[in-house]
Amino acid sequence: MKNQRLTILQNHLFPFPSEAEEQRKLQQHLLLSPQSTSSSATTTTTTHANTAASLSNSSTSGSAMIEEDFLSIEIVGMGRFVPPFVIPSETIDKMCDKPIGFTEKTCGVRNRRWVQCAEHLAVRRPSCISQSFIQSIEQGNKTEFNDEKVIDVVEMALIASREAIEECRIEAHDLSMILWASGTPERAIPDSSTLLHCALGLSDTGIPSTSVHSTCLSFLQAFHIAAQMLPNLDRRLARRREAKSGSKQRRKPYILIASSEAASCGLNFTGNPHSAGLMGDCAAAVVVTLPDDYYNKDAENGYEAKTGVHRWLFETYSGGAELTTIRGGGSKRHPSFRTTRDADNFFYMNGKQVLQFTAEKAYTFLERLRPGLTVGKVDDLAAIIPHQASRAGMELMSQAFNWPDDKVIKTLYELGNCISVSLPSTLYEAVKVEKRVNRGDKVLLMGTGAGLSIAGVIIRY
Repeated sequence: MKNQRLTILQNHLFPFPSEAEEQRKLQQHLLLSPQSTSSSATTTTTTHANTAASLSNSSTSGSAMIEEDFLSIEIVGMGRFVPPFVIPSETIDKMCDKPIGFTEKTCGVRNRRWVQCAEHLAVRRPSCISQSFIQSIEQGNKTEFNDEKVIDVVEMALIASREAIEECRIEAHDLSMILWASGTPERAIPDSSTLLHCALGLSDTGIPSTSVHSTCLSFLQAFHIAAQMLPNLDRRLARRREAKSGSKQRRKPYILIASSEAASCGLNFTGNPHSAGLMGDCAAAVVVTLPDDYYNKDAENGYEAKTGVHRWLFETYSGGAELTTIRGGGSKRHPSFRTTRDADNFFYMNGKQVLQFTAEKAYTFLERLRPGLTVGKVDDLAAIIPHQASRAGMELMSQAFNWPDDKVIKTLYELGNCISVSLPSTLYEAVKVEKRVNRGDKVLLMGTGAGLSIAGVIIRY
């Protein structure tokens, strides 16, 4: 049944059947129901509904635990930076030795943005790209900032962070903590959060900073960690203020979460053309704090929490650890070792196994996150924001789980898969660009990441 489902999906989604093995690699984060695909939508929906009901009627301790663990947190500032130079899919086709139109049709990405474009275009595939094209990229990167410096992940994060900080009308010195949430650090040591800390002019402040690295799920992990930390930071600020001045007037704690990715530097154009076509570079940042309703507590009756994390679930299945990886860069396959191959320094993915592995886990995961999510019970959600993994994954989520297409926010077509930035960048798109999410709305953010890990959170924005 499972193999039949994979075959049907492959034939339905891919326009190049002769590239079957490589096309399966496109499905790295595809979220599928474990049931087979039926030609009858009614049969599929009924099967899903029965399974969902079974899960709901069985032990619900997991769901109850999630609901009881409500965490107050509010996003008060958002920022995003999109690199200036656009790489169209036709360019990827040339670099991967594919026919024109292949990348857009298989990946669902028309354009993506890359930083340091000239470096890997010129070095990796010089025969495919003209020198004038490379020069135009170099000029585009320099003109954007009116100087000679190269855009890197820290520079991108700095621009996004400044926008987020400015929106909530505070200064960088008012931050209580910085969380760097990314899968592509600027360097191995020091931690990239310290480089952003310095770039923000906080070198001598003592404001703590650290990193959260869960590849595509880094932002969700950092967001949940921030929600857990905010009450403690609030109490600490109150104690310090009272000890210093005797004042009990509160000043809210603020945490900056910055995600910045330069996936383009790790692409294998000849060995893995589908991931090369999927990936884009971007940065996004949010400033979070405790919402006003957190402070409106009634000593006797408690209070009705509104803004924050209403549901949260994160699971790791390490049997998939080798399915998506960059084997080099660490202590086992250091760049200086004779045994380290060039391919070790680039992204590797076994797409077929990732697809099968994810299909076995995703359906029951969503039902544990909140019963009914896989049978279209999303009326209370203003938006569904998935990790922008691939065209196939985006289409199948709506079809397999009966999610209304107008609720699913998509940025894949113009920005590509931006690893950890996909989720906050798409949230930014929903709130500030498309204005489809407003204060008080409930939003589902979810996705998968290398490891293999699956995460989902329902927040009231």
